Amino acid sequence: MHHDTAETLWHSLDTQGRFYPKTHDKKFFEVLRQSLGIPAGGDISTYLKNTNLDATRLVVALLTALQPFSQMLNDVYEMLIDGNITQSNEQVLVTFDFGESGKLDFDAESFRTANGILTSVAAGISSPAVSPDGMNIVAQSIYQALAKAYKRTAGKLTSPDSFVIGERDAEPVKLPATVSDSRVLGWLKPDWPYAASVPMPTLAASDPLGTALKPYINAVSQLSLRAGRYTDQAHLRTVFGEPVKSRKTRAPVLLWDENVFSQVIYDHPVRFRWLPAIWHCYEFAPKSAFDRKALSDEIAKAIQDNFDIPPPRPVAQSLNDLLDLPLWKERSQIYAIWLITLLRKEVIAKGEQFELFGSNGRLEFRFSPTPIANIFSNNERFSLISEFKALAPGKLIGTGRLANVQPDYTLLHASHSTPDTAVYVLEAKQYGKANTVNFNKALRDYAFTHKKALVALANHGTIPDSQRTKLTKLCAAQSDSNVSERCEAFAEVTPLNPAESKRLRAHFRKALEFAVSDPPRLIIDTSLSMHVFSKPELEEKWACVAETIADFGMKILFCSPRQSPTSFDPGEACKQAMISLFERAPNGPHDLYNMLGYERQKPMWFTDADGLRETESYKHLLAGSIVLNNDFTIDLYIHKDFEIPINTWLPKLIHAASKVEIYDAPA
Repeated sequence: MHHDTAETLWHSLDTQGRFYPKTHDKKFFEVLRQSLGIPAGGDISTYLKNTNLDATRLVVALLTALQPFSQMLNDVYEMLIDGNITQSNEQVLVTFDFGESGKLDFDAESFRTANGILTSVAAGISSPAVSPDGMNIVAQSIYQALAKAYKRTAGKLTSPDSFVIGERDAEPVKLPATVSDSRVLGWLKPDWPYAASVPMPTLAASDPLGTALKPYINAVSQLSLRAGRYTDQAHLRTVFGEPVKSRKTRAPVLLWDENVFSQVIYDHPVRFRWLPAIWHCYEFAPKSAFDRKALSDEIAKAIQDNFDIPPPRPVAQSLNDLLDLPLWKERSQIYAIWLITLLRKEVIAKGEQFELFGSNGRLEFRFSPTPIANIFSNNERFSLISEFKALAPGKLIGTGRLANVQPDYTLLHASHSTPDTAVYVLEAKQYGKANTVNFNKALRDYAFTHKKALVALANHGTIPDSQRTKLTKLCAAQSDSNVSERCEAFAEVTPLNPAESKRLRAHFRKALEFAVSDPPRLIIDTSLSMHVFSKPELEEKWACVAETIADFGMKILFCSPRQSPTSFDPGEACKQAMISLFERAPNGPHDLYNMLGYERQKPMWFTDADGLRETESYKHLLAGSIVLNNDFTIDLYIHKDFEIPINTWLPKLIHAASKVEIYDAPA
């Protein structure tokens, strides 16, 4: 069925509970309103009824709002076909069985089919697939075609290295050149022009140049419209994720990965390359029908070589087909799977291995412990398990949790040194508005149960800034130790927010590295200022310090001049070495700097107040410093990157310190 207006198209789509604007479609509706120019919270049906908006404008807005869903489909599909599950990859089944709506099966091909429907919708509004590199190539081809046309039609000799594209006021115009049209100049004037519609030339329907340029004009217009969702360049930068490795992937511009889109548009190619190419073509194209046709054919060839233009399907039919797919109806489950793709990307980005754990071509998600993947990182094997049930060591506070916790995903490290082998926990939430109390209770219970794990909660929607403070107070009320410190909540983890996805990946990477690392070694300062503690009357107190250090669980390390560093294991060996410390030749801060080169990971530094000041410039090379005061109390200074590991590895050190201070010391 054809729809002439946006209102009739919207009414055909907004039926049978297809959308949930107050829950997991909240962000979808925010983007949709933004793209249509509707104030926040405004009713879409009322707005469309009161405006004479054409259906194409609504489809553009819908595709922009559906881009995150499209990206999730792409990421999940890529994970499935690369996941090393047996049988044909296209026949891989994903099964959801949580006992609520029965068992649901999807094969890998269904993810690609859904994205194919979105691509056909884009083609229906003349939004063919193109890559960022392809956009640049077409702009360059337009200028090359103009330069050739000028040489051919003007009958003037130009030097081989000049790039004359036409004449203005009888003078040759070379690149770079301004656009002469006042509408374009007015649009280009603001630093961030995308709040206004980008002006485009009007070309007659019979003009072959208009036919040739149409896909390119549509792409530039739609990119400009999409950029209008951001307020300025700084706002755009906030969503940057990982550096873009390739700009050659073709997709409709409304479905470009948000990370790719943001980093491409940040350089203003619309303003400085793509839009000027269109207007220069309009201004300098030959007037004669023959030469104009020749120019149009060259441009059409460049677009054909760099654009994929599939045959369009009726847009309304395609959109209805998409919204009727089980994948759309179960999009909350797709979100939970998509979070796994973020972990996978972090693993493969480091050249490590991520293998889906399927059996008989099936990857299952159900409300019982289910293996999802094996991860090989740092020469160790980790197992990612969904719904892993673990017995808590004490009282749980979350509603419905009695004796066990069962988060969405748990990462186990089989060779971990403690009975609790969990090193990472990830909980997926699809709340439009965070339930901070429930979120914090879940974080607390998971971290309380898994004593060595970093715990993450990723929400599709927002999380209040107060969440962290409230979690700290909640854990303090339970007399928890080193629980809130290991928890992190991540807000708006969606393809629209690559920066938060990047932060979640970094959190996961920290857990992988922490899992295979050892407690830092402790380098002992034996410089002259420390000898004050060796006076005979202080012998007993120094012996107590030696015993305390030996009990922390760290190897100690010190060296004498012209000797290699010598280390002593925790316990009696460490204690005896400390007691006899001052019988050895003095060591100084210069020796500390040299010794840092021997350490595989950042060590800690045991010194006095003078030694702390003298080694201020080395703070970024240390995990922290232990300072022995004149009264034999201990102050502890921890590099912020090591706060969680030191709290986890060395609880006795934390307990023994009279003062604990966290510092930041960038390299």
